[in-house]
Amino acid sequence: MRFEIRHLTRYRYAAPVRLGPHWLRLNPREGVALQHDLAIVPQPAYMREETDAFGNRVNHLGFEGETRQLTILSRLVGETRQAPPLMDQGPVERYLERTAGDPAVERMAERLRALSGPDPAAFAESLTRALHGMIDHNIRDTGFARPPGETLALRAGACRDTAVLFIELCRRAGLPARFVSGYQDKSSRLGERRQMHAWAEVWLPGEGWVGYDPTRGERVREGHLALAAAPGQAGTMPIEGTFFGTGASAQMDFALEISAFP
Repeated sequence: MRFEIRHLTRYRYAAPVRLGPHWLRLNPREGVALQHDLAIVPQPAYMREETDAFGNRVNHLGFEGETRQLTILSRLVGETRQAPPLMDQGPVERYLERTAGDPAVERMAERLRALSGPDPAAFAESLTRALHGMIDHNIRDTGFARPPGETLALRAGACRDTAVLFIELCRRAGLPARFVSGYQDKSSRLGERRQMHAWAEVWLPGEGWVGYDPTRGERVREGHLALAAAPGQAGTMPIEGTFFGTGASAQMDFALEISAFP
């Protein structure tokens, strides 16, 4: 599938600020981008691409002087037909760490293990379908994902909430799983404002990392374009950075345009 994406993020500050280091996780995986450029105002004093601890391509930015606004525009044309998985070479054990115990989450993991049997792929498929039918999808523009037990109790959440619950249930079944951020070809609701998307990947013996999207109830294929993967959401934030200024506060807004063609 061919994606054409224009992703604008703008920060406005109530007073002049000095910008600290920033990290951008807006690069697709190797072999995906046909064209990708970043336009940043104010212009960084330096920008260098690095590979983080989880195998993601990250742009590290430094700034000089003061500003009252930071604008980051990512323009991307990419193909996902031959998109390889991100092959993190780190220890798989870091993708097995569970959150604090929640009896309801543990009971659900046990039920799914009993229903799907010992096959890891069957468990991941069953879990994807179960959460798609159980969790009512809604939108929250900002904020981190809720704890998995809270999402399960509410039976509702944004895609990042459902992805975190999926990951926790996989780990409780002994399957390494990680959080993925990126774009999707279509919204779950016709006409809604386009947002970034979140899903999960599971390490399957003999296959490696395989994506599952419980919000859409399907295995990830060409309709998903991944930007970053990490054990948790914090390691996949598209823009991360700091600012310094007396009495300064920040407001963020964004505009995302996505066109996808088979």
